[in-house]
Amino acid sequence: MIIQQRFFEHGFNVVVLLVLSCKKLNFGVNSVVGDGTMKNWCMENEKEALLMFKQGVVDHYHILSSWGREEDKKDCCKWRGVKCSNRTGHIHVMLPDSLLKFVNFPTIDLRSNHLNGPIPLLPRNMSSLNLSKNMFSRSIISLYSIATEFLSYLDLSNNQLSGEVPDYWIRAKHLKIIDLANNNFSGKIPTTFGFKSQLNILNLPHNNFIGELPSSLKNCKMLEVIDMSENKLSGKLPAWIVSHLRSLVVLNFRINQFYGSIPLDMCHLNRTQVLDLSQNKIS
Repeated sequence: MIIQQRFFEHGFNVVVLLVLSCKKLNFGVNSVVGDGTMKNWCMENEKEALLMFKQGVVDHYHILSSWGREEDKKDCCKWRGVKCSNRTGHIHVMLPDSLLKFVNFPTIDLRSNHLNGPIPLLPRNMSSLNLSKNMFSRSIISLYSIATEFLSYLDLSNNQLSGEVPDYWIRAKHLKIIDLANNNFSGKIPTTFGFKSQLNILNLPHNNFIGELPSSLKNCKMLEVIDMSENKLSGKLPAWIVSHLRSLVVLNFRINQFYGSIPLDMCHLNRTQVLDLSQNKIS
């Protein structure tokens, strides 16, 4: 379902599924009800963006039947799966799991919103998922459904996600970018991250990962960026970083607990432009 062009022709900040960035939205309409409180009506341009999104959905189960332009449906803040902020009037889109089960979205880009709560189940045939700069929380166990051969791009950075990252990525052999930066993930880095021959970027800074680097990462010979700064990783710097990862441009292990000496062969990383091993226990 390719609807990116249609959305941008109408001036909405929408990419394939829906992006509602507060940076480009107008003020909403407020009214005072009998008890003196303010009532928010949804913003017209946000409402139109949702309706255009609905046009691209095959809704066999009438999950979005409350979305419309009829008189009794004019306030989109009352639509199913939609909530509006009492403070700003902006829409907080909380699409129900049941909708996502029946709709195929090869690409979902919901970055830079105020979406919160756990990440719902997503369609199996996802090729790209960007949920960065939101307030999603809890674990990402639900993402097992998209850890398939279709997935090539995963960005969950700048959220409030936590817990261990499940080690179920063996089927996602075409992943090129993994970005989990600025969350509260803990535990060890999944071994199955290393079975990605096409992986270019592994971005995991500002989390609480522990343990040694999984040796399986030596299989990712196309890696250009590894950033694992500000975690709690430990162990010696493995020699395979030099012998196997010849394409590295950025290698950042700053503020961890690595120890031992720097492998002499690191001077042979000819393509590397950034090498940061500061604030470890390296001698």
